[in-house]
Parts: sequence; structure tokens; C-alpha cells
Amino acid sequence: MSKALVTQNSKEVEAVVKPKVKLTFLTGDKRGQFFYVGSEDRITIGRSPNCNVTLDDTKVSREHAELVWYNGHLVLTDLKSQNGLIVNDKKVLQSEIEDGDRIIIGKSILKVSFEVSSPRVKQFSKEQFKQEKIKPENNKRQRIYLLGIVLILLYVLFDDDGTTKKHVNRNLSSTVDSASNVISKIERNEKRRSKKLDKKISVVLQRGLRELRERNYFRAISEFDYALDLKPNDSQANFYLRKARDELDQAIQRYNFDAKRDIASLKYDKGIVSYCAIIRLLQKYPEDKRYIDARKNLEELEVNLGYEQGEIICIQE
Repeated sequence: MSKALVTQNSKEVEAVVKPKVKLTFLTGDKRGQFFYVGSEDRITIGRSPNCNVTLDDTKVSREHAELVWYNGHLVLTDLKSQNGLIVNDKKVLQSEIEDGDRIIIGKSILKVSFEVSSPRVKQFSKEQFKQEKIKPENNKRQRIYLLGIVLILLYVLFDDDGTTKKHVNRNLSSTVDSASNVISKIERNEKRRSKKLDKKISVVLQRGLRELRERNYFRAISEFDYALDLKPNDSQANFYLRKARDELDQAIQRYNFDAKRDIASLKYDKGIVSYCAIIRLLQKYPEDKRYIDARKNLEELEVNLGYEQGEIICIQE
């Protein structure tokens, strides 16, 4: 947390400068909207119209969660909701919120951004929240426009030999209009390309989610990686990629646990099935330590059960 020194009665007193925290909806019915949490705010989120942030979502409780400052930290608390809260893929009852965190409430994913400001932050209102949209993060369009104007002005003002042209004022207006038409056309083309790219990424993400539902983890990871190749830092692709990797790790942990439990209970056949499941999941990654461990455990089972070496076959050629 940033700190500043202020003077009070000729003494230096350390004062905490709390950041202004911006929460942006990445998904859900409020996608593209955002709101701020000031240093004195208590923001409630839920389905009830009495909440500061109202979500039209059946998976959200009437009073689902609250955000409040406590001892210089922004704290998110579950208000005994039915479906709970998730922060960075972990279910929580209460959690300190930090810059870059992602909060999942029902169908909505919110991204947290800290912006350092003075302790007195403008209060949030529901009316402002309903009207505000995300502002562009860059000024690419303005830069293109200004560059075009500068280049055309240079052309209008100077001949090839560097002398000033005649009738500049008469020609300047029509030249600028032509430049505006060209730049508008460029902008329209960029918008079309952006829409096509977003549509393509949406198709790729849907393929990845279908593979993930069918527990084809590596195919899902491949699709989400492809989406990030098309649009680096895409928030949804990043989120689903982390989700697919986490589910793969959890699946392997479950198989390992089941195998050890079954072998301890002398249920060797079931233990072999669990280790073979790990082998099949990681068959394209034989250098993975989890693959190596599963293969080693199967070889030990072959010895202990009196099998021939290589008799346990997990993958048919």
C-alpha cells in the first residue's frame, strides 16, 4: 500500500494513501461496464435492487457479497450466498483483494485494477454505474488521424523544391476532408477485422470448452493456446487456459490417490486402471514427471504380482 507524509501541528504523520479500485465486468449481463470502490465505500453486490451493484442472475443471491476497506486492505466477503465466491479460481468465504485479481460471482467475472489516488475518492452511484462503459485503453485511432493530417499538410505546404505552394488556404480544406474520408475508411476496415477476429476467437473458445467438458484436457489447452495466438492477453482465453490446466492437474491427483488407496487395499486391478489413466492422459508428454512416476509404479506392480516385464499394457498400439 502506498504511503505519504503529511504535516500536522509541526509534526510529520504517516498517512495511508489508499488506491482507487476499479472493477470491470469481463462476462455476464454487465460485460464491458465497471465501477469504482472508494476508500470510504461499502459496496454490496447481489440480485436485490437495494444492492449497490445489482446482477440479474439466478446464480447470484439477493445479497451475495460485499467489498469494504479494512485496515488499509480491500476485503471481499461472502454474505452467506448459496453458490459462493471464487477469487483466482479458488472458492473463498473472505479474501483480501489485490491488483489483477479475478472475482467470479455467478456468471460474471470481474477484473480488479488498482489506481493510486488521494484518500478522498468520488462516491459510487448506481445511476453512474448503469451509464458508464469501459473507456478505450489506447488512442490508436487518434494517432492515425493526426499522422494522416500531418503528412497531408506537409504535402500541401511544400513543393518538391521546398518552396511554399500558392493557394494553400483554398486547397487545405478539401485536402483535409479527403484525409478524413481515407481515415474513416481505415477505421471501418479495422472494425470489420476486429469483429471477424472476435467471432473466430469465440468459435475457438467454444471448441476448447467442448473438449474440456469431455475431459480432453490437452485438446482444450491446445484450443485456448490457439485463441491466445490470435489475440494475445485475451482475458477469456487466459481464464479458460488456467481452468483446463487446473482440471488436468486435479484429474491426475485423483487418479494417483485412487491408485494408492486401491493398492493399499490389495485391489491391484483397480490400481493398475488408475495408473493407466495417467499414462493415457500424458502419453504425448513422456518427459512429464507424473508420467514417469506412473510408469515406474506400474513396473513395480509387475514385479510384485509376478508379471512379465511390459505385460501391463495401458495403450494399445
